[in-house]
Amino acid sequence: MPHRLALFRAGAMEANVRGISVYVVDDDPDVRRSMGFLLHTLKLRPRSFADGDALLSAEEGLAPGCILLDLCLPRRSGVDVQAELLRRGNPLPVVAMTGAYDSEAEEKAIAQGAISVLHKPFTVEALVAALSHCVGRIEAGLPRRGGARKG
Repeated sequence: MPHRLALFRAGAMEANVRGISVYVVDDDPDVRRSMGFLLHTLKLRPRSFADGDALLSAEEGLAPGCILLDLCLPRRSGVDVQAELLRRGNPLPVVAMTGAYDSEAEEKAIAQGAISVLHKPFTVEALVAALSHCVGRIEAGLPRRGGARKG
């Protein structure tokens, strides 16, 4: 029951987040599945990618939204994926997430414009707050850089 209450509170707090596309990039299939379920429950449009290369391959066809990007990915790190998105001029805001403490990677993600860094496991409210900040940036037409925070 506490989980349902958290979902209700999150939905009531941030109605402006509903309906956006959220691209989940994580090598753990359980994380992708559970994040997809949670995002769908919050009335968002999730799409999952097993690694950064899969996201980059699909990049041109992505609808406006935001990216939930794991910092610790195989082959190409989340920070490297974020750098490539910047190099390509991709305007989608990034929320970094990590299950491991790596202050260097977190600092790089923030320096490259990540909205925030969420530490797994994070609360529904923390996720919704980060996504709401992404939506605010999209609606304001602001670039990804700046205004980033750790959370």
